[in-house]
Amino acid sequence: MSSEIALQQPAMTFAEQMQYAKTVCQGSLVPSAYRGQPANVLIAMDFGRSMGLSPAESLYRITVISGRPSASAELIAANVRRAGHRLRVTKDDRARTATCEIVRRDDPDFTFTATWDMAKAQQANLSNKENWKKYPMAMLTARSITECARDACPEALYGVVYTGEELGASQTGPDGAAEPVAVEATVHARHDAHAGAPRGLVDGGGDRGPQGATRARHPRAGASI
Repeated sequence: MSSEIALQQPAMTFAEQMQYAKTVCQGSLVPSAYRGQPANVLIAMDFGRSMGLSPAESLYRITVISGRPSASAELIAANVRRAGHRLRVTKDDRARTATCEIVRRDDPDFTFTATWDMAKAQQANLSNKENWKKYPMAMLTARSITECARDACPEALYGVVYTGEELGASQTGPDGAAEPVAVEATVHARHDAHAGAPRGLVDGGGDRGPQGATRARHPRAGASI
């Protein structure tokens, strides 16, 4: 659906893209990584265009973490299938394991496989993280998808090969996608000696940088893909 919408939109010239980026990056609804950063908006639009995403959708589905683009495991899986490869995920809730299998369309006789379980998560120092405690199966699923996709068909991922959680985003959803961090404004009262009255000075809080790396995946903790 998103690719159909993107294809229906007329292509913008570079000047139009730049004007769009300069306008959009001033919006309060834009993710913090893009606010006041028209160049980042342009880069996200380029990545999104290759994936069939509209300009606006690109800003919400592609997140820049420490200068690197990231996406949810759901979008990464969608790109694998969009390239014509077969992707399948199997889960065992009781054993807490998730396995992703990818068969390339140009090599149907070989199956790429990646399996994640809680023992592997513990070895990677992930199991004590908040999202892993809340959504263990979703996180295992995400890990298996991104690991398998990078191994099987990196060319189908358009350079967006990690989730926000894998790149160390401070807040992520159960699908590994980075979530917006609330920016609090602090109001300082300042006395204006000439006017004789206090004046409010608003300073925007700085964006919290990403901390600790790891991976992630699907929003639906119990559903197969």
